[in-house]
Amino acid sequence: MAYIDDTQKLDLLWKKLQYGVSFTDPSKTAYEELTRSHDQLRATDIWQQDNLIPATAGSVPGVVEFVDIRCRPEPSVTDNTAWVAVNVYATGITVENRLRDFIHPKFDPSYEIRVYADSAKTKRIFNSADETNWVFDYSSGILWFPTIDVDDPITEVYILGYRYIGPKGLNPTFSGTVIDVLGDVTGGDFSGGYVPGFVENETKIADAVDQINRALLDFVPKAPITLAELLIEMPGAVSVIDDANVVLSEGAIDNTNIIGFKPAPGNTVERVAGINLETTYVGPFGDGKQGTLSVELNNTSVGLVNLTDGDNSGIYGKLDLNQDVSNAGTNTSFFETLTARAVALDLPLGLNALNLTHSVTGSTNTLWLVRDSITTKPVINWTNAVETPSVDIVYSSGVPHYARGSQILFSASVSGLATDIHLDTKNVEFQTVPKMAGPNVWAYPGSYGLPAVLEKNQPYTANNIVFTIADYQGNVGHGTVTVKTIARNANGKTELTGTQKINYMRGGQPTGISPVDEAGIPVSNLGTYEAGFSLYATRVELPANVNPAVDVGALLPWDSAGVLADHEAAVVGGAITWTKENYSTTYLPSGPDYSGKADTQYATFMIQRKHVNLLNIEIEGRYSGLWVKLPGLLDQSKISNGWMDCTKNYEGWGVPGREVLGGCAVGLAAFGGSQTVTATFGYESSSVSTNNLILVRFRLNAGDSITGLRFSGVAR
Repeated sequence: MAYIDDTQKLDLLWKKLQYGVSFTDPSKTAYEELTRSHDQLRATDIWQQDNLIPATAGSVPGVVEFVDIRCRPEPSVTDNTAWVAVNVYATGITVENRLRDFIHPKFDPSYEIRVYADSAKTKRIFNSADETNWVFDYSSGILWFPTIDVDDPITEVYILGYRYIGPKGLNPTFSGTVIDVLGDVTGGDFSGGYVPGFVENETKIADAVDQINRALLDFVPKAPITLAELLIEMPGAVSVIDDANVVLSEGAIDNTNIIGFKPAPGNTVERVAGINLETTYVGPFGDGKQGTLSVELNNTSVGLVNLTDGDNSGIYGKLDLNQDVSNAGTNTSFFETLTARAVALDLPLGLNALNLTHSVTGSTNTLWLVRDSITTKPVINWTNAVETPSVDIVYSSGVPHYARGSQILFSASVSGLATDIHLDTKNVEFQTVPKMAGPNVWAYPGSYGLPAVLEKNQPYTANNIVFTIADYQGNVGHGTVTVKTIARNANGKTELTGTQKINYMRGGQPTGISPVDEAGIPVSNLGTYEAGFSLYATRVELPANVNPAVDVGALLPWDSAGVLADHEAAVVGGAITWTKENYSTTYLPSGPDYSGKADTQYATFMIQRKHVNLLNIEIEGRYSGLWVKLPGLLDQSKISNGWMDCTKNYEGWGVPGREVLGGCAVGLAAFGGSQTVTATFGYESSSVSTNNLILVRFRLNAGDSITGLRFSGVAR
C-alpha cells in the first residue's frame, strides 16, 4: 500500500484550506478541482446573510463593507513577512481592532484582495510576482509573504478588499416552540381586529408586523419632504440671453465667501437687477418642530428662526416664514410643515450665493446670482473686411465682383464684451446689408482671437472670421452690400455698419425680374424663338447721343470685363446704375474709377425674336427715358433714327414715326418708375427688322437706378 507523501499532504491542505476544494489529483491546480470542501464550523461562525453578498465585488449596507486599510506588522515575526489587518493603524493589534471575515475569492474572483506597498496605491504587489508571492487568510485577516526581496524590502502594506459584517450564528430554539410564529392570545383570539387573518402558532411574526405596519399608513399622515428635495428660484433672474448662456467672467467680483465648490469663470450663472428682490416660496417641507431655518446669503445667515412645536410664522430679517402648520389637523403629534422664502434682498455687486437651509432636513439648491457692476452695452471700435486668396472674380460693366464660394475675412475691435458676466456664444456677429450675401458668421469665446473665458473690462479683437459668398435663404443673384457688425453682452447689443462696400455675383441662369445681369435679361413668352437666337436679351454698346443711328453689322458681343465708355451706365451689384463712383477706393474687390463719367448715361439691350408686335417691358426702379427700335424698319421720318418713344402714347393707328408721331406706349406710358410698359410697333413686327432684332434703350440721369428688368409677350 502506498503512503501519502509530504508533497501530497501539502497539496491536500493547500487546496482545502486556501481554496475550499477537495483534493483528487496532485497534477490538478486548485482551480481544476471541482468538489467543494469546507471546514466544519461552529454555529456562531455562520454568516446568516451570505445570500446577500453580491455576485461580483460590491458593498451592501449592514452586510458587506469595502475596506481600505494599512496593515500592522506581526510583532512576533521577523523580517516583516506577516502583517495583520487592523481597523485603526495607530491603535495597534488588539482583539477589538483586528479585522476578520474577509470575503474569499471563492464567492467570485473579484473579491480577491489587492495588496500595495504605498499609501498612494501606486506600488501594487501582484500575487503572481516571482519573489513576492503572498498568502492571505481571509478568515483571520493575516497576510503572509513567504519570501522578501532583501534589495527591495517591504516596509508598509495596504490592502483593499471586502468584509462580511452581517449577523452571524443560528436562530436560537426553545424546547417545543419555534419563536418565529405568533403564540396563543391570552384571553381570546386574533379575530375582530383591524388587520384580519392572524392565526395562533401559524402566522409568522414578520408577516404580522408587516401587515400592522402597512395598516398604520391608514392612520399616520405621510411625512413631508425635506428641504433638500426642493428648489428655490429667483423670479426675473436670467441665465439665457438670445440663445446664449450667461457665464461668469474672469475678474468678476466674488462676494460668496465660499472656498469650496462655486462657479468658476466660464460656468453658467444667473443675472439679476434691481433691489428688494424676492425668491419663490419653497414648501411645504418638514420638520417644522425642530432645528433652525435660515436664509443664507454669501455663506452668512441674513434671516433665521429657531423652530419650536407650534406656529412660528413671521418675518425674520430676510426670511419670510409664511406657513407653519400641522398636516394632521388638530393632532400635532405627527408632523409640522413649513413654507418660506427670502425677501427684501439687496444683493451686492458681483457674484452671490443664496439658499434656504434647515439644520435638520438640509438645504435647497444654491442660486448663483450676479448683480452686474457694469450696465453698459459693448462698444465697437472698428470693423473691416479683407479678401482671402480663396476668391473667384467675375465682372459686370468692368467692375469686379466676388463669385459664389469666394471667402472674405471680417474683423472687429470691441470693448465691453465682458462685464462681471458674458455670453458663451455669438458675442460678435457679422452680416451683410441690405442683402444677405451669405450666412451670418460669429466670433465666440475660444475662437477668432477671443479666449475661452472672457475677462471683465478687457477689449478684444475678433480676427479673420471667414464669410463665404453663398446662396442663402432664397437670396440668389448679386448685389452690393456693406458689413454690419453686432456686438453683444448681457446688457444688450451694439451695431455698427462699416463704410466698405462689397460687390458680388453668384451667377446662375437669370429667371426673375431682379437682380439685373447685363449678360442675360430674362425673355418670356415673346414672339417666335428660332435656333441661333439668344435665349436672353443681351447688352450692346451704341454711340453717346440719345437716339443714335445703328449699324447692325457693327454690334459686337458685350464684354463685361471691359471698362465702360463714359456714356454707358454701369450694371453693378445687380442694378443698372447711373454712376460716378470710384470703385478703386472703398470697394471690395477693387475696381475702376468711374468718377469722370458723363452726366447722361445709357443702357441698351438687344432681343432676337420673330413676330413681335407688342412688347412688355417690366421695370423696377427709376430711369429718365425709354425707347424701342426695330433696326432696318424704313420710312420712320417723324422720329430720329427710328427710335420709338415709350414715354408717349401710341396714336392708335399706323406705324409710330411713319404715319403718326413716335409715341408707342399702349396704356400707361412710361413715367420713369416701376411699372410694366407695353410698346407697339403698329402694324409692323420684328419679322421685318434686320436679323429680327429689337433694341430697348434706357437713359439714366443722376440718382437713377433700375433694380429689375424683364421682357415678355402680351397676351391677346
